[in-house]
Amino acid sequence: MAAPTPALPPNPDVEASLGLPLIDGIFDLDQVFAGVIPIVGSLSSCFPMGRDWEGEVLVRAVVTPSGAVGSSQVATTTLSTPGVERCLADHVAKASFPADQTRGDVTVVLPLNFYRP
Repeated sequence: MAAPTPALPPNPDVEASLGLPLIDGIFDLDQVFAGVIPIVGSLSSCFPMGRDWEGEVLVRAVVTPSGAVGSSQVATTTLSTPGVERCLADHVAKASFPADQTRGDVTVVLPLNFYRP
């Protein structure tokens, strides 16, 4: 198991936006947004200060019927910075989605875009 990513303060030079998620399973966009929107503001803390950060990272998350994220990993990235990418996947892993015990696991691919404000 990898060491936990150290907590950094938010980087004011990086903003994040969420593109249209891809969903494989019984889940609607409102449920995805309910889980992801609360963590988007904290994603800038994954980026060290002193560098211009721009790019896109697709994070694949498996959401369990309880609403917890069972697994989270970077699917593709333009950042090419493993520590930042691992931190982003860790943040997504902490998201909490609406529970629905009537469905199975749902795979969600989240397009996260980063840019200078």
